Amino acid sequence: MPTEPRPLPDESERRQAVRERARNVLVDAGAGTGKTTLVIDRVVEMVAPTEPGATPAPLDRLAVITFTRRAAGELRYRLRQKLLEALRDAGAAEPRASLLRLALGAVDTAYIGTIHSFADRLLRLRPVEAGISTGYEIAEETDELVRAVFDRLVHGAETAQLPQALGGRFAGPVPIAEVEETVRTAGAVLRMESQELENYTLAGVDLLVEGMINTRDVAYVPDLYEPDLDAVRKLAAGMATELSAAPASSRGGRWLRHVAARLREAAEADSAAEAFQRVHEAIGKKPDYRKGRDFDGDDATWDLFQNLKDEWRGQLLGPLDHWMGARIARTRGVVEALYDGVKEERGVLDQLDLLVKLRDLLRGDAGARRQLQRLFDHVFVDEFQDTDPLQCEIIFFLAEDGAEADDWRKVHLRRGSLTVVGDPKQSIYRFRRADIAMYAEAHRLLREQGALVVRLSTNMRSRPKLIEFANSQMRRLLGTRPAGSSKTFDAAAGRVFYERVEADPGIPGADPAVHVLPFTRDDGERLLVGDGRALEAEAIARRIRWLVASRFQVRDPETSTERDVRYGDVAVLAHVTTNVPLLLRAFDALGIRYSAHGGTLFLSSPLVRQYLLGLRLLADRSDGVARAALLRPPFFALDLLDVVARRLPANGDAEIAAAQARLEEAEAIVRELRRDRHAKPPIETAIDLIERTALGRFVATGPNGPQALGTLYQVAFELGRRAAERRLDFDGVTREMRAWVDAPIKLDPPDAEDPETVRVMTIHQAKGLEFPVVVLWDSFAEEKGRVDGCWRVSRNGDGLVLAMQGLEAEMPPGRGLLDLEKKAATAERQRLYYVGVTRARDLLVVPECEVGAPGAKILPTMMKGADPDVIERAETYRRETPPAWALAGESPRPGLVADAALQARIEGAEGAFCEALKVAGAPLAVPTAVTAAARGALGEEAEEDADETPRERVRKAEKSRYGRVFGSTVHRAIELALGGARGGVVDWVRCAASEHGLAERFEEAVGDVEQALAAVGALGGRESQSEYPVCLLVAGGRLLVGYIDLLLARDGEMVVIDFKTDAPPQSGRMLADYPEYGRQLEIYVEALRATGLVEGRVRAGLLFTASGEILWL
Repeated sequence: MPTEPRPLPDESERRQAVRERARNVLVDAGAGTGKTTLVIDRVVEMVAPTEPGATPAPLDRLAVITFTRRAAGELRYRLRQKLLEALRDAGAAEPRASLLRLALGAVDTAYIGTIHSFADRLLRLRPVEAGISTGYEIAEETDELVRAVFDRLVHGAETAQLPQALGGRFAGPVPIAEVEETVRTAGAVLRMESQELENYTLAGVDLLVEGMINTRDVAYVPDLYEPDLDAVRKLAAGMATELSAAPASSRGGRWLRHVAARLREAAEADSAAEAFQRVHEAIGKKPDYRKGRDFDGDDATWDLFQNLKDEWRGQLLGPLDHWMGARIARTRGVVEALYDGVKEERGVLDQLDLLVKLRDLLRGDAGARRQLQRLFDHVFVDEFQDTDPLQCEIIFFLAEDGAEADDWRKVHLRRGSLTVVGDPKQSIYRFRRADIAMYAEAHRLLREQGALVVRLSTNMRSRPKLIEFANSQMRRLLGTRPAGSSKTFDAAAGRVFYERVEADPGIPGADPAVHVLPFTRDDGERLLVGDGRALEAEAIARRIRWLVASRFQVRDPETSTERDVRYGDVAVLAHVTTNVPLLLRAFDALGIRYSAHGGTLFLSSPLVRQYLLGLRLLADRSDGVARAALLRPPFFALDLLDVVARRLPANGDAEIAAAQARLEEAEAIVRELRRDRHAKPPIETAIDLIERTALGRFVATGPNGPQALGTLYQVAFELGRRAAERRLDFDGVTREMRAWVDAPIKLDPPDAEDPETVRVMTIHQAKGLEFPVVVLWDSFAEEKGRVDGCWRVSRNGDGLVLAMQGLEAEMPPGRGLLDLEKKAATAERQRLYYVGVTRARDLLVVPECEVGAPGAKILPTMMKGADPDVIERAETYRRETPPAWALAGESPRPGLVADAALQARIEGAEGAFCEALKVAGAPLAVPTAVTAAARGALGEEAEEDADETPRERVRKAEKSRYGRVFGSTVHRAIELALGGARGGVVDWVRCAASEHGLAERFEEAVGDVEQALAAVGALGGRESQSEYPVCLLVAGGRLLVGYIDLLLARDGEMVVIDFKTDAPPQSGRMLADYPEYGRQLEIYVEALRATGLVEGRVRAGLLFTASGEILWL
C-alpha cells in the first residue's frame, strides 16, 4: 500500500504564498526549492481558486515574466500540465472545472514570456506614443551590429571621416575631432580588439564599445581631465634615475634599466598623449619575475622591482589612465549615434530599445501607463534576481496604484498586484546588467509596502548528502549574515549571504555525494596551467567513463527511480569556454560523445571552420585559404601530392597521373556546385557540399559522429536563415560567414537528444537546469573575479568604471568605484560556483590539482574543510601510471604485426610527399619594394603586412629635407586630402602628425601640403586615385610592389605623380639628375602597362612639395 508523502518542512509557507490575494508577494528561494513550481501553483490558484469566496482572475489578465526563452517555454508547458492535472482532479466540480477549461484555452495566447517579448507586445499597442515604427523588426543578437559600430568608429577616426560615418546623427557636447584623436591615441597604445586565448580573454576597446551600447539608457559624460604634465615628467625622471642603478648582470636588472631608458623618454614628453604612450610602453605590462630566478637573489634590485610594481607604477599610470579613461568615456555619444545609424540601415531595434521605449512611455505618459496597467490584474516575475534595473522600473510602473510617480523608487504598488520570486545567490548576470543593489532596493520597497515575504527552505532536487555539503561549503564560500543582523545582502560589495536549506524527506540518501578527483604529474612536480588543464581533462574523461562502467546509481529525472548512470546524465560545467576544447579533445580520445554549448565553442570547431571555408570557395575561387581547406580531407581524399600534381610533369609516371585524375574529379564536383549555386536556395548548396563530397560520410562515421554531422547541418541552416532574413544570395551570405573563421560569433548547436551524450556547457547556461551528475571543470580557475572588459555606469548616472587590458579608470576619481567593482566581480564568481554545485541531483565531481600553481583558486577554496564523511577521494590520476579506475571500460588494444612491404610503401609515399612539398613551397616570386629596386637593392624583400602603405610611405620619405617623420606626415596629409577627408589643410596635417609623431616643423608641413594640392589642382583630370597599388614581375623571380602616390586620368593620357619632400630642385635641374627617382617612375609606368588596361599615353613626374614644381619623365 503506497505511503502518503511526508510534508515538506516549509509546507505552510508555500501554501500561504500560493493562496495570498490581498498583499503583494515576495518569495526568496534557494536553488532547487521549487520557485517555478510555486509560480505555477499560484497562477492556477488565481485562475481557479480553491479558497471559498476568492475571485478568479482570467489567465489573459495575468502576466508571467521570466528571464530566458527556454524558461518561458518550460513555464508555459508546465502550466498547461498543471491545469490538466487540476482539471482531472476537479472532475465535474463547478465552477472550478469551467474556470480551468477557460484557462487551458488561453495558455497559448497568455502573457507568458521574457521581459523583452512582454515589452514588444505592449509597445505594439502604443507605437506612436512610443515613437517607433509599427513594422519594426527585432535584432535578436547584436554582436554583428556592435562590430559594425566598432569598425566605423576606428576607420572614421583613422581617416578623419567620422562625420561622414555619423551622417549628421551626433550633436553632442563632445567635439568629433576630440573623439577622433582619442581613438587614434588608444589605437597606438592599447589593445583595440579583444583576443580570446586558451585560458582567458585579453579585453580590448571593442568590449568597452559594447558596454557603451548596452548601457546607453544611462547617460554619463565625464569632464575633460588634464593631468599635471610637469608632475608626470618629474616623477618619470626620478623613477628613471632610481631604476638606472640596477645592475645589468641579471635578467630583472636589465629589464629595469630598459624601463629607465623608456621613462627618460617619457620625461621629455610634450603632451599627455605622448606621455601616456611612453609610460605605457615602459611599465604598462607587469612581468612575472621571481627574486631568485630573475634577480640572482639580489635584495636591492628586487626591492627596486617591488617598489616599481607596488607603488611607483600606480603613481605614474594613475593620472595618465584617468586622462585616457575620461576621453574614452566621452566617445559614448558618438558610439551611440553610430549604433543608431547601423540599426536604421538594417531596419531593426534591439532588445534594449524595447525596454527603453517602454520605460520611457510608462514614465513619461500617464495616460499610456494607466491603459497598460488596466490590461493586468497581476504580474508575476520569476527569476527576479536576473532582472536589471531597467526591467525593474517597467515592472514597478505597471504595478503602481495610479500613475503619479516619476521614479520607480517612488511608486506606491497596488495591493495584490505583484508576485516576485528569486534567489539572490543565483544573481550571476552582471554582464547583462543584473544588479544585486537593485534587487536589494526592490526587496526593501516591497517589504516596506507590506508585501508578504516568504522564504522557501526545502531543496527538492538533491540528495541529502549533497545538501549537507552545500550547507557547509557554500556557507564558507559566500559567508553568512553578521550576528544579530537580518540583512541577507551587502549591496555595496555585491555580496549575498548564504542561508541554510533542508533536504526533502522523500529523497533517499546515498553515499558519497561528492567525488574529489585528484591529479598530478608523474614526477610530482608543480603543474603549469596549460599542462595542468590538459591532464585535468584526461582525468575527467576517464572518471566519467568509470562512472558508467561501474554502474553508479542515479535517480531517473523522469521517474525518480534508481538506475545505472548513462553518459547523458552527466553535465560538465565551466565558468568560461576558452579552455573547454582541451576537455573535448580528451572526450574524442576516449570516443565519448558530447554536445558542447556556450560562447564561440560551436563556430570555433576546426571542422566548422573548414566547412565555412569550403562554402566560401564555391563563391570566391580566388580565396586561396578556402581552396586549401576544400581540396583536402574530409571533403576529398586528396593529399598534397594530388593538389600539386597538375604542376608536375607526368612523364609516364602512373602515380602522378593518378593524382592528377583524383584532383580533376574533385574539381569537377566543385565546378558543378559553383555553377549551380545561383539556381537553388543557398541552404541547398550548403547541404550539397556536405552530401556530395565525402564530408558527411567522414564526419558521421568519426568520433562523436551524429553530433558533428548535426553541427554541420546547423551551420547550413544558419546560412539559409541569414540569406532569407537579409535577402542575400549564396555569394553574399558566405562572404559574411567567411569572417567567422577568424572571428567566430556566439552560436549554439541544437540540444543533443542522444541519451549517451555528455553535455558540456557554461554554468550560466546550466542555470535553471538540473543533472544527475555534475562535473565542475577547471581547478585552475581563479577565485578573484576579472574586471577586464568592464564598462559600468552607476544607475543614477554619477559615476563610471571602465577596465580593459592595460587600462583601469574610475570617474570621478577617489570614490573607490573600481575597488567595489572588483569586490563585486569576485562575489559574483563565488555565486557562479554556488549555481554550479546546486545543479547536481545525485553526484558532484570536483577535480583537484595536487601540486598546482600559486594563488587563490576557487575550487580549492570551496572544498576547504569539507566533511570527509560526505566526500570520496579517488586515487590520484597520473598519465604514465594511471590508477585502476582510469582503465575501467577501456577496450583492449590489438597487437602490432610488422609488415616490411607496407613499411616500404609508407617510406616511398613519405619521399614523394617531401618532394611535392618542396615544389609547392617554392615561391613563384620574391616580393621586393619598388623603392628598393629603383636604387638597385634587389636583395631587400618587402615585409609582409596587412597594410603595406604606411611602410612604403616611410621608405619614400627617406630623403625628406626634414627627415622621415616630416616626409611621412606630408604624404599622409596629402592622401587624406585627396581621399575626401573632412576639414582643411591644417586638420589633415594635424591628423597625419598624430599618426606619425611629428612634433616640430608643423607650419612647413602645412606649406608643403598647400603647394602640392595647388599643383595637383592645376593638372586637372577626370578621376584620381591616391596610393594606387602596383606590382610587376621581373626577371630573377622578383615581384616589384609599390604604391603610386597619385594616379590621374586625363583626356587621352594617364598621369603618374610621385610626391617628394626633398629640398626643391635648383634652377635648371632635370629629372636625369635624380636617377633613382627616375627609375622608380619608370617601374610604375611599366607596371601600369603590364596590366593590359592602359593603352594610351602615360606621363610620369616628380612633384616637389616644397615648391609645387614638377619634373617630368
